[in-house]
Amino acid sequence: MRLSKRQLKRIIREEDSRLKRRGLLKEANSAENAASDLLGVQSQYGAEMELDTDSAIRNRDFIMKAQELTPEIAGFEYLGSCEDDEGASAWVFWDGRNYQIASGSGASWDLYTCKDAVEAYLCIEMCSYYEPTLHPDALAFAGLKDNYDAYDWHDSLISVEFNLRTF
Repeated sequence: MRLSKRQLKRIIREEDSRLKRRGLLKEANSAENAASDLLGVQSQYGAEMELDTDSAIRNRDFIMKAQELTPEIAGFEYLGSCEDDEGASAWVFWDGRNYQIASGSGASWDLYTCKDAVEAYLCIEMCSYYEPTLHPDALAFAGLKDNYDAYDWHDSLISVEFNLRTF
């Protein structure tokens, strides 16, 4: 018996709904799962800017101050940070549904909202000072053809610019 993609998707949706109604399947929107998903995606696509999930202890004061000064990220769970050799960095937060990536250096930072781990991987790589090497499969997953598309997509993600000059 052959199934079309549409039929398979419908069967999966129905089974998913049935398992949720019976309490056998629960949504997993925890920060721990989000960090694990992102680490998996980064290793799958060979990230240049690797996520350091152990940086919460080292950067606790910075994170608390940034969340205090920036209402947009207050209350978000910190997942980790990335940095390239030139000092460009990305701070990754989880809002319960989306990855929030604060990127920049010095006093000017941007906040990007990414709906899944692949988008977050692409966004983090785009934050590098280096010419990003973006995996073609990750680009295709996000509906992008090439790096030029990724630049336009990345620019359209910016949700707010915030300032951390008081550090």
